[in-house]
Amino acid sequence: MNYLITGASGFIGSNVMKYALSENNVVYSSTRKVNNFFKKNCNQNPIWITKPFYEITDNELKNFDIIIHCAAAGVSPQKVSREKMYEINVQKTFEFFKKAINCEIKIFISIGTCLEYGYGGNIYKKIPSYAQLEPISDYAKTKSLVFKKMYQYSRMSNIKFLHIRLFNVYGIGQNENNFWPSLLKAAKEGKDFEIKKSKYIRDFVKVEDAAKFIIDKSKDSILKNGSPLVINYGSGKGITLLDFAKNEWIRLKAKGKIINHSFNSDNKEVIRIVSDNTIY
Repeated sequence: MNYLITGASGFIGSNVMKYALSENNVVYSSTRKVNNFFKKNCNQNPIWITKPFYEITDNELKNFDIIIHCAAAGVSPQKVSREKMYEINVQKTFEFFKKAINCEIKIFISIGTCLEYGYGGNIYKKIPSYAQLEPISDYAKTKSLVFKKMYQYSRMSNIKFLHIRLFNVYGIGQNENNFWPSLLKAAKEGKDFEIKKSKYIRDFVKVEDAAKFIIDKSKDSILKNGSPLVINYGSGKGITLLDFAKNEWIRLKAKGKIINHSFNSDNKEVIRIVSDNTIY
């Protein structure tokens, strides 16, 4: 099978690409700029398409069997306008999705986020994939909106469509301003690490495991034409940010201290976000 992976220079996309290559698949990767981190950390190279996904032509799309769409604008902590996020994450993505279907793509996999659930996840100890979508951030709103459009269109188009909502993925290559990379940096530099939202409960998964899951699901017989599927991917285990940091601090043999500030919840965030991985 020939894969096209969009957003291949990003944190998730580059790891999905790396895993797909490790299984000796034919992998095409769409990105504006080839990721230097990837080139240094992978022995195999894909066939690069050095342009954004929405500029890929019909003729190029005919080369692929499976598309894994990882590209998105406004992934935290990137700062992108609401208008730009809507343009890329909704308008351009949906146009690309329809174009791929017209070019007879066999499988289209969309990579989503647990943030799509937002307040809808409040009533669950573990959030099922059928939970109501009540996103809070502009980014999450665009992701949930385009998901709904693709879900409905895939029913009419009779293709295999899978939307995977990833929970708190972490690992090497992630933006240094995110939680785990900033913790890792402090540990390596022998500095203290400050936590302001210590009681928030999250579901952490390693990026390598998430990449393997995505590629494995692309080959799963559970995917059926005209029957779109939504799956969560997390560990299924919740842990407070403080306890996660303490565990990593010990593993990294850090010399600094973890400074736990007084906890103040933010009504624009959900305290507990843990995945129910059941396929419904």
